[in-house]
Amino acid sequence: MLVSEDSTSIDEYLSLNYENYYFTQKRSQKNRVSIYADDKDIQKIHIKALKEILSLVSVTRITKNTNIKEQSCEKLEIIDVDKIIEVLRRDKSQDIFLSITKHEELSAYEGKDLLEEAFKVYLHIGIKKEVLFTNEFNAYGIKVAKWG
Repeated sequence: MLVSEDSTSIDEYLSLNYENYYFTQKRSQKNRVSIYADDKDIQKIHIKALKEILSLVSVTRITKNTNIKEQSCEKLEIIDVDKIIEVLRRDKSQDIFLSITKHEELSAYEGKDLLEEAFKVYLHIGIKKEVLFTNEFNAYGIKVAKWG
């Protein structure tokens, strides 16, 4: 009916019940609007319509199952870099990285952890003025540094 733009039945329905429906036409020759709505009535109508719509909608919340992990305690091991520097000054090491890996401060570490901690100390010591870098690389692929 609306698609074919035939609105006569809707017009008839609205004009028959013009007291109940606001902004509808009263049967007359001029077909003018006979009843206007107050602002309060319009607000009430909108609130009623919203209540009907919102009361029909129910949202179910999906709860996620979260696994709470216990916090693990880490034991922090402190490496005394000053002791390593004293040994390097005394021995005048030809390869600082290899000397660091053999030092007693890093004896608690093994394998990959040993190399990681030794490299951290190597980076810390590498900024000293007494350290001289050569163009060679050691077995670990790290540039050879000498204590000068």
